[in-house]
Amino acid sequence: MEVQACAACRFQRRRCSPACPLAKYFPASENQRFMNCKKLFGVSNMLRLLNQVLVKDRDETMQSLMFEADVREQDPVHGCMGIICMLEQQLDKLRRELAVVREQLRFFQAQEQQQQHNHNHHLRHQQQQQQQEVPGVIDHHGLINLMSSTNVDGSGGEDFGNGGHSNDHLGARHHQQQLLDDRQQQQLVVQHSSSSSSAAASSSTVMNAATAAAAAASFHYCFI
Repeated sequence: MEVQACAACRFQRRRCSPACPLAKYFPASENQRFMNCKKLFGVSNMLRLLNQVLVKDRDETMQSLMFEADVREQDPVHGCMGIICMLEQQLDKLRRELAVVREQLRFFQAQEQQQQHNHNHHLRHQQQQQQQEVPGVIDHHGLINLMSSTNVDGSGGEDFGNGGHSNDHLGARHHQQQLLDDRQQQQLVVQHSSSSSSAAASSSTVMNAATAAAAAASFHYCFI
């Protein structure tokens, strides 16, 4: 069976042997690619390059030569240099965009840290105000009863530095004590009113009895 000649051997009008170094890269169907490489490098230069490189690097070498020849055919002025310049411009543009993005990221991070610092400072300021101020409790009459710094049993001052929990506990105790005092005062008023009513009723009964006795004595005296 006759072996079909490669594009390089066909161009040189010679029989293509199985040991042809260019048959692997330029089959008969790749005649245009061979013409591009021949026009840019020449057949002898391609054969010399293949002999100078290692066997394992020959495929990559020929792929590079064919790519450069095809690009030169499409752009005879710039060739591969035009593609390299275009890629460098795109890379430079991406680097500038990345620098802008990083700068914006640093700005927003600094702004977030500043906001967090201001928030923490505001919370500490509120806590200090709550510790310095004397808490007040509003009872069921709508009056504000200021709490004193001592306990109800006079055992000493409360430590207001423990936070809002101690203030709420003391306020609740003070409110309950105020309610008990109000109830006791109401009971005393009711008892006093009851005692006054009983005394008035007793006095009225005694006066009525005395009047009746005087009337009976007068009636008896008239008959005597």
